[in-house]
Amino acid sequence: MLSPRTVYEAYLIVKFADRAYGLDLLPSKVSVEVGNDRCEGTVYLRHYESKKQCVFPRSMAFRGKEERVPCKREDGWIEIELGNFYNHGGDLEVKMCLKEVTGTHLKGGLVVERIELRPKHVVKV
Repeated sequence: MLSPRTVYEAYLIVKFADRAYGLDLLPSKVSVEVGNDRCEGTVYLRHYESKKQCVFPRSMAFRGKEERVPCKREDGWIEIELGNFYNHGGDLEVKMCLKEVTGTHLKGGLVVERIELRPKHVVKV
């Protein structure tokens, strides 16, 4: 259950297999959608060796577009920011997406662990 009147950020937690291929040739589109509100951007699925290669701040403007950089976490997994959304407190569906459908080449080796939702900040009334 999500807290009402809170802005949340959504992250896809992944790893790249040793033999991953074709993932970084074209950018992937990421998005989070709640009702009529949509937050989207792009990301190249590249493997970075350290947190220093992450671009900060990684957050984006709501309903804006921005290229994101996957960031390696201390636990060895990589997080990709999908976007953010505001929870009004109702019972709305949250749709999260990562896709690349413009290329015709094969892709493989993306291991998905989970999606994490983190509160960004609570909106005061």
